[in-house]
Amino acid sequence: MYHLNRWNYDWQVFSGVYHKDYTAGLGWVGNLKDAGFKGKVSCFTPYGSYADSSSAVVSLSVDYGFKKGLYLLASLLYNSLGGDSSINFIQLSTQTLSAKNMFPFRYTGLVQASYPFTPLFKGTLGAMYSPTGNSIILLPSLTYSISNNWVLDFVAQSFYAQQNNAYKPLGSAVYMRVKCGF
Repeated sequence: MYHLNRWNYDWQVFSGVYHKDYTAGLGWVGNLKDAGFKGKVSCFTPYGSYADSSSAVVSLSVDYGFKKGLYLLASLLYNSLGGDSSINFIQLSTQTLSAKNMFPFRYTGLVQASYPFTPLFKGTLGAMYSPTGNSIILLPSLTYSISNNWVLDFVAQSFYAQQNNAYKPLGSAVYMRVKCGF
């Protein structure tokens, strides 16, 4: 991996081996005016294969934090191994994801807003949409700082897919996590 800073952006260029694939890519972090701008491109080619069996993952994101604490994020993901059709909740929640196959759909967008209601209590609402999978995932969460090193999170995931020209619920999950940082 090679790191450099040019044009007020941090860049990384990398190559290596990921399981049974050669991989190479490029990543960057910088600003577009006052907003953050990040991106990464990774390409994978199996040993002994050629471009016809290669895959790629591309991600782009823009984020912005307001003075009063509101934080907004918009992101796009392209996954060449992703599918072009809707999948069921069991497939979506149990699929093994990796650096080579980051999400089950070919194209996915994410929008997210976070706001600190108090210095110890924050709420976040995110939504993912896949036009290729005709799916929506809603991602609300609440975070409470119990003490300096302990955080309590409540996270929900609600999955919807288009069926017969209407979005129908596929399932939901709610998680609680207690995290210790040191």
